[in-house]
Amino acid sequence: MSLPVSVVFCFDKTYASYAAVASFSVHKHTQHPLRIFWLVPASDVPTLDTVLSHLADVGIYPEVVPVDAAPFMHWKQSGHNRTVTYTRLLIPELISESKVVYLDCDTLVIGDVAELFAIDMHGSLIGGVLDNGASSKHFKTLSPSDTYINSGVLLMNLDGLRQDGFLLKCGVIHDQYRDTMPFMDQCIINMYAEQRKCFLDAKWNFQVLSNQVRYADYLAKFEQSSPSIIHYIGPVKPWQGWCNPPIARLWQKWSKLAQIPNLSVVPVTQVDQAIELASAMDMNGEFQQASQLKTQIIRSLQSVAR
Repeated sequence: MSLPVSVVFCFDKTYASYAAVASFSVHKHTQHPLRIFWLVPASDVPTLDTVLSHLADVGIYPEVVPVDAAPFMHWKQSGHNRTVTYTRLLIPELISESKVVYLDCDTLVIGDVAELFAIDMHGSLIGGVLDNGASSKHFKTLSPSDTYINSGVLLMNLDGLRQDGFLLKCGVIHDQYRDTMPFMDQCIINMYAEQRKCFLDAKWNFQVLSNQVRYADYLAKFEQSSPSIIHYIGPVKPWQGWCNPPIARLWQKWSKLAQIPNLSVVPVTQVDQAIELASAMDMNGEFQQASQLKTQIIRSLQSVAR
């Protein structure tokens, strides 16, 4: 492969440490020349100095691209959809490469993304994996013959997207369907690329809802799929103390290997977080540990009530 493998992350300062772990995992598993781009709001760029310095010490040099998110200030925001999530739509405008792999920050790469980057898109504009979580809430404006993909891992034909006016067309789609799209930026990408997607093997986006799956089931599916990229979808992330412990373990292992400054597991500090953790323990059959945690929750509530 003559061209370097180009990988893009889009995030703000609150996700910088997690982007660093994901970037570290890409670097450690890619056997070809690699370029990592970080698209970050311009105001957040000065906050990255410490983490960038650390990554440089281990031979990783992300290219930081300042982003002006102003075009999205009035776009719909709901749940996880914040202004920064739309900045991935700027990738064709800000990155001059012909093709890139886009990754969400809640991914962990455990295979060589050069294999993904080398896939022939045959003229398609976007490549992605079937979305497991959103398929039941399929964007109704898509034609029945189209397939809804998850946007956390994308293969992007930037030459084709630039020629096709990607950003402008995404804006039109947002304005027309903003009240009917359940997953805003993901639905926009799916709507834009309708009938112009290439579908990737599921190993490139192994989606896991950490606190909604028993570890035994997760492990069986993991061994069957042999994933190259794990994607921790949903609201509970592996850097949170209330994440299903055995499922969070692999991400936390790589987090420790990366040794990102000031990065530690977010502690459980609220009752609802403790209940979430206890439920995950119950689901895994760890009944004694779950019972002990529930007792602690009850005592905590009793002390507050007094």
